[in-house]
Amino acid sequence: MTLKDNKSKNGVFLSNVKPDGAGNNTSNLFAVGAAFLGFAVIGLGIWWWRLSDQVKEGENSPPLSDAPMLDELITEVALLDETHEQKGISAEEYRLKRRALLERAKQLSRLVIR
Repeated sequence: MTLKDNKSKNGVFLSNVKPDGAGNNTSNLFAVGAAFLGFAVIGLGIWWWRLSDQVKEGENSPPLSDAPMLDELITEVALLDETHEQKGISAEEYRLKRRALLERAKQLSRLVIR
């Protein structure tokens, strides 16, 4: 039973009385916020770690701008084939140059595929 000024019969202010479990609400919010922040920090760390691995892989491979383009290598092979068909180059020299060009083309195609 309440009286005027939010006082009960025994003198306890009703505004100070909390229902059961009401104090846990702020601690639950704190726990959820801390968990969210923890997952965000872990995710950022994983992203940073993977990014540094990708940068290290890029340092080991030759830059694409310095390597001849795949189309240019195919054109060189075609010109070499024509020269060989017209007897402008020996069979041994043709085979060595063609093998070297095809090997460079394979290496370049591996870089492009990655």
